[in-house]
Amino acid sequence: TLFMKQLPTEIEYNFKEIKNVVAKHKLPIVCGQDKYGRWAHFCLTEHPHLLVAGETGSGKSTQLRSIISTLMLMKSPDELHFYLADWKQAEFHMFKKVQHVKCVVSQKHHIIKMLAFVRDEMKRRGDLVETFGVNHIDKLPKAHRPPYIIVGIDEIAMIRGDETADEL
Repeated sequence: TLFMKQLPTEIEYNFKEIKNVVAKHKLPIVCGQDKYGRWAHFCLTEHPHLLVAGETGSGKSTQLRSIISTLMLMKSPDELHFYLADWKQAEFHMFKKVQHVKCVVSQKHHIIKMLAFVRDEMKRRGDLVETFGVNHIDKLPKAHRPPYIIVGIDEIAMIRGDETADEL
């Protein structure tokens, strides 16, 4: 197939359109559109790590905000919690008062405390799935099923190399 025009430099965020496309996913991540205008997407429960990288001005922050917004619109605060570290205090502050967001931290010692909390929570969840003999929180009895957790860290490179952070 020969394409005579370039991909658009901007794509309008239309949640109503996106919602129908990603409704099958437990935690949908919308990546953009292909040359045919089809939405590129995947489920974060099946691919649980995401790295958004690119040069300055390439749309990383906009992409992160659309990902977080879509997840918040798809899941209730009882189903999904966010723990956000915003080293530069530039990306996540707008989510501070959203019910899904349990914390937005920016200082190194707060980031380390947040990561320690998440580490301890993951251990607790591991014990829970072991107790019930299942391999994922989705398979726990509803009364024992905790919300999904998403940890977002802007500028992770700035915290790397810290001995305390490396222990986590």
